[in-house]
Amino acid sequence: SRDPPYHDYWFPLVGGTVMLYANTQRAPLSDVRVRKALSLSVNRELLVKVALYGYTRPADATGLHDGYARFRSSEIPLDDEWLKFDTRRAETLLEAAGCVRTNGGTRLAPNGERLKLDVNVVTGWSDWMRTAQIIAQGLRGMGIDSAAVAHDFSAYFDKLQKGDFHLSLGWSSDEP
Repeated sequence: SRDPPYHDYWFPLVGGTVMLYANTQRAPLSDVRVRKALSLSVNRELLVKVALYGYTRPADATGLHDGYARFRSSEIPLDDEWLKFDTRRAETLLEAAGCVRTNGGTRLAPNGERLKLDVNVVTGWSDWMRTAQIIAQGLRGMGIDSAAVAHDFSAYFDKLQKGDFHLSLGWSSDEP
């Protein structure tokens, strides 16, 4: 009661960075234009606000947390253009990669099949689950069939190790 402004939670920005892994061994994720379009379709500000309760901020272009701030190069623009939420540009890149929309709004992969990109996530990790849902919602807005698919940790990790996924939430390591 003596110092109410300091009765709060503190989340130092020194944990591993949460990342969206794309399985580049699977088409069309092997096409850099598709991966760039996916990056542009992620509303990072919304993720932080809604899914992560504002306890962090969107990563910069390095992906390094604040504990590694001294390793950031001044030559790297921290507000890289591929980190901006820009669905118009994302749509243009998808079209250029051969992922066209049908008259009904569904997006097709270059092979003519419906483009489906689910986001794997660990069951019970509620902030990650909401993150995966927001990412999938953004993809659906561009005509991509997408959903957040939750697995218990061992099944989730097994899928990562075997490459049995399209997109997956994951993390960075904190080693030197």
